[in-house]
Order: sequence, then C-alpha cells, then structure tokens
Amino acid sequence: MAVGAMAVAAALVVGLWPARAASDGPRKLPSPMVGVTLDTVAHLPETIEALAALPVMPVARVVFDRGPVSMYTAAVDELRPVAFLMGELVDSSDFRRYSLAAYRARTRSYYAALGDQIDLWEIGNEVNGEWLGPTRDVVAKLRAAFRHVEGQGGRTAMTLYFNQDCWEKRDHEMFSWTEKNVPAEMKAGLDYVFVSWYPDDCRGVMPDWPAVFARLRTVFPTAKLGFGEIGRDRKAPRAAKARMVRDFYGMERLGPRFVGGYFWWYFAEEMVPKTKPLWRTLSETVAATAP
Repeated sequence: MAVGAMAVAAALVVGLWPARAASDGPRKLPSPMVGVTLDTVAHLPETIEALAALPVMPVARVVFDRGPVSMYTAAVDELRPVAFLMGELVDSSDFRRYSLAAYRARTRSYYAALGDQIDLWEIGNEVNGEWLGPTRDVVAKLRAAFRHVEGQGGRTAMTLYFNQDCWEKRDHEMFSWTEKNVPAEMKAGLDYVFVSWYPDDCRGVMPDWPAVFARLRTVFPTAKLGFGEIGRDRKAPRAAKARMVRDFYGMERLGPRFVGGYFWWYFAEEMVPKTKPLWRTLSETVAATAP
C-alpha cells in the first residue's frame, strides 16, 4: 500500500491523474477511459500497486463471481482509491445459471451493498452470445437489471459480443441480435454500450471498427461507446498480446461518443505484479497517448 500511495503522489505531481475521490458516491468517469478487468481479487496488494502505478487513473472492471456480495465489499473499498470501478454483475459464462428471479435478486443485493461505491454497472456481458440461453430469458434478465439500476440512479453499461462471420447461430450475430432484441427503453437509456472482441474466437476476421461504431451510434443514439473486453488466448505468444495492447490502447477515437475502455480480460494474471512485461507495455502505451 505504501508503494501504491507513493505512485499516486508522483502521478499527481506530474498532472497525469485526476485527484482521488475520498467521498462515497459514483464519480464522473473519464473520457477517454483506460480500462482493465479484474476477474479475481486475489493478490489484492499487488493488484492495487499495479493499478496505482499506471500513468492515468484506470477504470477497473471487477467481475463479480457467483456468491454473496460480502465476497467483494472489502476489495471494493481498497480498490476505490486507485481506480474508477465498473461492476460486472454476472459474467456471460455464468449467465444462464441464473433464473430471472435470481438475476433480479442478485442485482438488488449487489446494488444495495455497493451502489455508492461502483461508478458503472455492467448489467449484461456479451449478451448476444449463444451460450447465455434462450433470447427471451436473456432479454428479461437484462431488462430487470437495467430498470433496477437506472431506477436507483446508477449508471448502466451493456457489453455486446462481436462475432462477425464467426457466430454459431446466424440470429446471434451482434447487430442482428441487438437490433431485434434489445428493448427500446435500453437502446435509448443505456449510459454505455461496449463491444467484446477476441480475435482468437474469429480467426481471419479483420473488423472495420469505424464502420462498427458508426452503426452502433445509430442503434444507441445517446450511449457512450467503447470496448468492454478484449484479450488473446492465454497460450497466444507474448508478442501477439503486446501488439494487441498497443493497437487498442493506442487507438485513435472512433468517432463521436467513443470513450475507449478496452478492459484487458487477463489483467490480474498477465499484468500483476507490475514487473510483468505486459504491464510495462500497457503503461508505456497509455503514457504515450495520455492527454
């Protein structure tokens, strides 16, 4: 913690980070944002040090695994001084395990406990993925979570799964599914809409990202847009991972309302502690593009 505090102080001196908020309550999120994903809160001191040492204050996306909110209250308290926080209510891999009633109850319990601490709530992850279950069930859960968080005054985000030419079921292609199934109230009311992208899932596909985000702007006329999850297979060469980090975190803005994000999925495994080479790649890329 002492090392992290010294890093915070040094960054404030050079003017790269906004002042750390000490009071409770959702904070204004940066634009552009530098996001990383914490799929585990194990080894928390090393994680905090790695976050605090980045040259801009990141947005840490905390994946809430199955279990009670008490698993995360202490970690959220410790993470909040060194990062903005996005809470992922349920990862896509666990989504179909929840009934509508259970998904609604989870949203309410997590928001009741952490609503003043989490700056952005991801109410659905990779929502058009075939593995989430029947579409009508997926939509009902998304609507329930969206209405509760929005009704409590929280910020909402939803992540889509980019699967151009690599879908298993044609009607789950990202735009086809989204345009047909996302309720109008969510198209108009979501605060953030993100895209998940794993090139190892779609080998040979070279997305036209400016065109993708131009189309998203028409589907979601007010939401801020960005990448909510990126990564490479754990067995991918280190050089390939480093290239993806540089390409995405160094990306120019993709039109109006684009906020970046990116949220490298394996941050906790591949960039903690901060002595790991990929952390250095991220830090150097962010420093080179910081406003």
